[in-house]
Amino acid sequence: MAFKRVKGGDRGFSEPRTVSSLTGTIGELVDYDRGSEILAEATSSSTVESLAGVLVSAVVAADTSAQIQEIQDGDEYIADCTNNSDVAHNYHRMVLTDSLTVNNGASDDTTDAAVFMQIAPVGAASQKKILGRFVRVQDRA
Repeated sequence: MAFKRVKGGDRGFSEPRTVSSLTGTIGELVDYDRGSEILAEATSSSTVESLAGVLVSAVVAADTSAQIQEIQDGDEYIADCTNNSDVAHNYHRMVLTDSLTVNNGASDDTTDAAVFMQIAPVGAASQKKILGRFVRVQDRA
């Protein structure tokens, strides 16, 4: 599932954005690669400023453009996470494991790479899903 928006107004999708050799699935996070002027997979080093949004359709390496759902303040998402979900992680800021998964370690991350904040676990802990929102610059420590 990756990232699925569950709260927030329907603002439609972006105009097609340029990609090059990007392979991605619906719900995958992408960054702005400003040096190459394209979208690229988000990584564990992504920051709030680099995140472009969530892919709304699959992309294969031959594609030259992709549409995204831009991240808006206040939107909430269900996200896949690396470890079992845990209520003790509520309001922890977390880095990405990769473009599909949040790394929900047992402590609040105060680095610039902490881009997602858990609000609540979703389902059974072993399902590894959390409800949260993307961190704003103002949420940083």
